[in-house]
Amino acid sequence: DVPLPIDSKTALGLIGQLENLADAAPNHQRVTVVLRYGADGQAEDSAATTFEDALRLARAITSARLQRVKVVSFVQGVIEGHSTLPILASETLIVGSNGVIADASVAEPDGSKADPTITLAYLAIAEQRRLFPAAIVSALVDPNLELAQVSKLGGDQVFAAGEELDSLRQSGQVLDESGWSPAGVPLRLNAKRLRTAQIASNIADTLEQAAEILDLAEIHPVSESVVSGQAEG
Repeated sequence: DVPLPIDSKTALGLIGQLENLADAAPNHQRVTVVLRYGADGQAEDSAATTFEDALRLARAITSARLQRVKVVSFVQGVIEGHSTLPILASETLIVGSNGVIADASVAEPDGSKADPTITLAYLAIAEQRRLFPAAIVSALVDPNLELAQVSKLGGDQVFAAGEELDSLRQSGQVLDESGWSPAGVPLRLNAKRLRTAQIASNIADTLEQAAEILDLAEIHPVSESVVSGQAEG
């Protein structure tokens, strides 16, 4: 379970655990690690995570150092603020029926105005995994952006936000569109939306269900011996 909010100690502890698991992985094999967010309703403090600590963890997850670790995010509660950033860094997302990813800007001093540096960092992390479409990431960080799912002439479906959405409308390429969040309204991605956008691979409400989806015999908590780097006999 990922302790929330993510602070410097939590980020460094999680990175250390992941590095130890990477080192312990058999040669030429990858180990699957499930990071669970909001288990047992423990998500009310997610908005208090600082950008710097979330970015430190997200960068580690996507680094070459951890290429032997497949990180899966399992979102069971309402996760908002910068606690959303490490989720964007994961390779696979599983969401609980009550899971929500929402409003990354909620704890910013002026949440109504997106910081370009923060937006670029979110987009850079998301681009490495390509799990979350760029338009959804932009709207997650900037509540001033309108987000819509657009059906284009020719059958393509895309997500577009802000100026990109305006340009599509003006081009005459839009056959149909479904609004996901109006300008000024923070984006909330529930389980249904995460599946519709093909971001979440599946919906699960227990670790047993998540293990089945991932084709794992069982999901084990990380043992102290692995975390500390001690050999297991």
